[in-house]
Amino acid sequence: MSNVPSASRTTALRPDRGIISVIEGGASEAAMGQGRLELLATPDPAEPVALTPRHYQTALSLLECAAKALEILYDRRDQLEASIEDVSMRAESAVVAAQAKVLDWQKLAAGFKNDNQELERRLAVMQQRAELAETQLEAERARADAAERQAAEALGLSQGLHSKIISAFGRGSTAHRALLVAVDDAPGASKAPSA
Repeated sequence: MSNVPSASRTTALRPDRGIISVIEGGASEAAMGQGRLELLATPDPAEPVALTPRHYQTALSLLECAAKALEILYDRRDQLEASIEDVSMRAESAVVAAQAKVLDWQKLAAGFKNDNQELERRLAVMQQRAELAETQLEAERARADAAERQAAEALGLSQGLHSKIISAFGRGSTAHRALLVAVDDAPGASKAPSA
């Protein structure tokens, strides 16, 4: 372990990430600057492997890359959770708004239904009144027609009676002459000039 640089230290990434830690330092600046790891030759399993400082540096580089990858993944997870929460809140707000609109439309529809029922009731009353008025109008027309017929009959009778009276008592009729004679013969009557 003496091959590990003394500047190395272990720090926790985040409190919610448990015991995951990164060993800072230890990787060669050249390897980190290039952003790649040098691959070692695969050892033969029959031969004992001698660990060199290069092995430790590669292991530390791998640990550091894994820690950075975990950090990126945790950050991405946090972003996705925040995005999901935001979308969920917006969707919930949209659902609440849609439900409020549905309630408003239902109230409006109920109001229209009540208004429609009231108008239908008024229309039925007006139709009954119109039918009653039409019935009364027909009765009045029938009465007027009957009155006109009676008036025509009475006028005909009156004209006929007038003609008969004129012919019976008018000038030149027998009754008229008889009346004139009777008036002349009455005691104390003055002689009227003869017509």
